[in-house]
Amino acid sequence: MYANVKIKMKRQKYIEGAILKIQFTPSTHTYARLLRSPILAFYDSISTVDIPIESIITRPILFKIAVMRKAITSGRWSQIGVVSLDASLLVPPTFFRQDGLNPNKLFLHTA
Repeated sequence: MYANVKIKMKRQKYIEGAILKIQFTPSTHTYARLLRSPILAFYDSISTVDIPIESIITRPILFKIAVMRKAITSGRWSQIGVVSLDASLLVPPTFFRQDGLNPNKLFLHTA
């Protein structure tokens, strides 16, 4: 059912500090924040009601991950506000990577 629903999406710009509302199902969603491109920080939140931005940004961050720019600019995840990034969110995250052809090769890299 949900996969067949047509959602009209408004294109938007990638703005550091923007808060995104990410719909999981028609009744549940979570929130993420745009850091330095292409990194998003996902908050510890699954909700059935809208939460004020002031409350969202005080929640713990579950993880940070690189996301394709089109996921943001397509409008699929709607921007609900912008709050400037504090110093802790400006520190580039370090990611782990394992070579797909040689599982003994492990890498750490900073975004």
